[in-house]
Amino acid sequence: FSWEGEDIIALKIMNDFLGIRKGSYLDIGAYHPYQYSNTYKFYCEGWRGLNIDATPGFRDLFQKHRPDDINIETAVSDVEGTCRYHFFDNPTLNGILDDSTIQSHIARGVNYKGSMSMPTKILDNILETHWNHPEMDLLSIDIETSDLGVIKTLNLERWKPKMIIAEILGYTSINDILGSETVRYL
Repeated sequence: FSWEGEDIIALKIMNDFLGIRKGSYLDIGAYHPYQYSNTYKFYCEGWRGLNIDATPGFRDLFQKHRPDDINIETAVSDVEGTCRYHFFDNPTLNGILDDSTIQSHIARGVNYKGSMSMPTKILDNILETHWNHPEMDLLSIDIETSDLGVIKTLNLERWKPKMIIAEILGYTSINDILGSETVRYL
């Protein structure tokens, strides 16, 4: 179901190497219940978790297709407050974006639909209220250019995800990826 087959690889690692057959996930930037989803395959295998996305209408779609999960419609950021949330014809590109990212998408021919102001929440505060699993087995985060900032707000000593899937864009080799700020931080 995921964009590049990450779900199959992650599930194999969880099953074969970590011995986890039925666990929990946190999906930030969940986008859609099954389209391009890093966690839907897990859901189908009996896993349950928490899905978060800021796109208006997100929660209704998840409640229909993944009713056994907790589904929260909110923007996650590295600060509590408000943000500009930007929309494109291709909703996989929606997010809290800087001007250069917006212009890059427009230059590639993606139609920009506008933005709206919305409140933001820090991930730890969301988890304090909504996480109801004894452990966090999988953290999947894909919120365009904001992944690292949000990861830095997560108390990794407390939540301790066993596997993290994060989007790292703009690199062309494994050595570059391994040297990225996200990998170095983790």
